[in-house]
Amino acid sequence: MTAPYKNDIITTTIERIYIMKTSKELAKLKTSIKELVIPLLTLSNIKKDIGQRGFADELESQFISLAKKHLSNITEASSALSTEDVGFDGINIDVKTSDIDRKFKMPNLISVDKLKNKYYKDTIMYVMISYSSKQHKVIDCNLFYIWELPWLHLAIQNLGKGQLQIKNMSVFLNDIKNFKKITKDEWYEKFMKEGHLFYEKMILKMAEYKKNWLL
Repeated sequence: MTAPYKNDIITTTIERIYIMKTSKELAKLKTSIKELVIPLLTLSNIKKDIGQRGFADELESQFISLAKKHLSNITEASSALSTEDVGFDGINIDVKTSDIDRKFKMPNLISVDKLKNKYYKDTIMYVMISYSSKQHKVIDCNLFYIWELPWLHLAIQNLGKGQLQIKNMSVFLNDIKNFKKITKDEWYEKFMKEGHLFYEKMILKMAEYKKNWLL
């Protein structure tokens, strides 16, 4: 499938300036979050025995409160089913937390069906907060727009219509310095190919299930 913003159809100077401006705005939002919000995240007032979900809820809540306080034009998610935790001028910001003391983590990112419908309509950013349950502190935070996530570390798993996941969060975080940059359109084209392969595999798997059922 061809992505809607290909270079061969971007012909006017105005369109090129608009895209450059948007890229600068996206970078500026990252900088604002890193400088105004991330340094204030803390586990100091959180109980140590609340478990992984408890830490996640607390850090997500902190991020939302701090973002509303220090950034303008912030909106909260419209419902518990929303993709984002907060919004910023059409940018959906989803907070993911990871305990570095857990060896294997395979976090869900987004339904591939939702992603296909939202990719060019909305911009998706992931705020990935790493913390240590043993040291009881926030360790690091990395910000990624979805097209900055390398496919080497992504997989589509059989949940619902398909769920985009990070294969192994620990390996992903340790490899950040080696991430190769690709364009938003290139990422989308790879996503469409991976989605097609996923459904082809599911068709074969269901056919095998059906065959075995009749035996």
